[in-house]
Amino acid sequence: MIALGIGSLSLVIGLTGTPASAASAAGEVREISIETKSAKEFDAVLKLTFDKPVTQGEADRIRQDMSKQAPVQMSKVEDYISCEGDLTRSNQHGTWTVQYVCFSGYGTIPWGFKIAPNVQAIAASNVTEDGLRWWRNGASMPKNAGHNVPAWYHFHGTMNPVYHYNTVQYQDYLTFRHNLGSGGTATLTFAGALDLLP
Repeated sequence: MIALGIGSLSLVIGLTGTPASAASAAGEVREISIETKSAKEFDAVLKLTFDKPVTQGEADRIRQDMSKQAPVQMSKVEDYISCEGDLTRSNQHGTWTVQYVCFSGYGTIPWGFKIAPNVQAIAASNVTEDGLRWWRNGASMPKNAGHNVPAWYHFHGTMNPVYHYNTVQYQDYLTFRHNLGSGGTATLTFAGALDLLP
């Protein structure tokens, strides 16, 4: 999933349950997915898979607890970032920060992602980050290094090189064991895009 642009921040939550064929028995759930979309610019999905099915009631409670809206930072920033500019976007799953650092003839985009406290609280293991994948004007660029670290870690890296008037899209996957219900695996995906101006 790739969201386009960086615009003013709003929050839309989409919840999905496991199809009946994936549940062990009627009324049991093996997987839930909670999506937060901050307008066009930043999207995050938290997927929880359970080792043993949980009841529909427990799944609904977990959805409700994990979907509670954290304070959302509103911004009037247009859907671009200018040279030496920086942006911060937050939703209930985490906070994304990015800068556009310009040099003579090219630039870099240092970025960071911090998992939200409510998601950190369900982590029962280190978090394995796949490594940020990014595309410059649709062309795949070298992936950033992954990490295996505690949930409180500030994930970070650099998209390099970039140029004025590029569109940069990004996506990363974080995986960890969770302590909800019977326990299981959580996958947090975040994605978005930046339009770069001088």
